[in-house]
Amino acid sequence: MKLLYINNKTITKIQLRKIYNWYNNPKTSKYLRNKSRTMTKIIEILSRRKSKSYMINIDNKDVGYIFITKAKNLSYLTIIIDKKYWGKGYGKEAMLMIENEMKKWKVNKIVLGLYKENKRAYNLYKKLGYKVKKKICINK
Repeated sequence: MKLLYINNKTITKIQLRKIYNWYNNPKTSKYLRNKSRTMTKIIEILSRRKSKSYMINIDNKDVGYIFITKAKNLSYLTIIIDKKYWGKGYGKEAMLMIENEMKKWKVNKIVLGLYKENKRAYNLYKKLGYKVKKKICINK
């Protein structure tokens, strides 16, 4: 697995289309706070100065996307993996790689938000040593 850094200047049309499709697919965006994105919004996200975006690449195939926003000494993280690749350990491998990347940024705290129904992500973060600090109820 490789993490390929992308931004608004380096992203290909194919990668942009994949990210757009993942954000706008109810299966892959089910547990995201922002469940849909326009192409314009994705380009805007990719051009933010205090953030980084990566494609998760396996055997020269883009299978997911990671977006990190840095704020002081902590980071907010979004991970999307194509549904076809769920349950294969790619989320865990990507998280470990991102943790190493964040050390280079001098980040000592990662903030993860997730829905309680997202058992797969919750169990992964728990295995990796993350702790629940706060539960927030959001009315739909």
